[in-house]
Amino acid sequence: MKWDSVIANGMLLLNENDNEEAIRQSIKESLKSKFPMIGPNDFQFVKVRQKKISILELGPGTEYSFAVVKKNGRSRCIVHKN
Repeated sequence: MKWDSVIANGMLLLNENDNEEAIRQSIKESLKSKFPMIGPNDFQFVKVRQKKISILELGPGTEYSFAVVKKNGRSRCIVHKN
């Protein structure tokens, strides 16, 4: 992934009780003017560490809630289009 392949850059305000569905919906809403066909499940949460992209794997029953996004966001949480 190179910076010239970034198609959007932004920030979301999340509430402490936001679950993965709410976060995905917020991302979709923030991108819909530029990408009207994007759906809430058309992207993955990934992390970039030392210029390598890795998909964040969560344990069974775990979702990308506010707490998970907040913890991973400290070193940049990126959403990757599927």
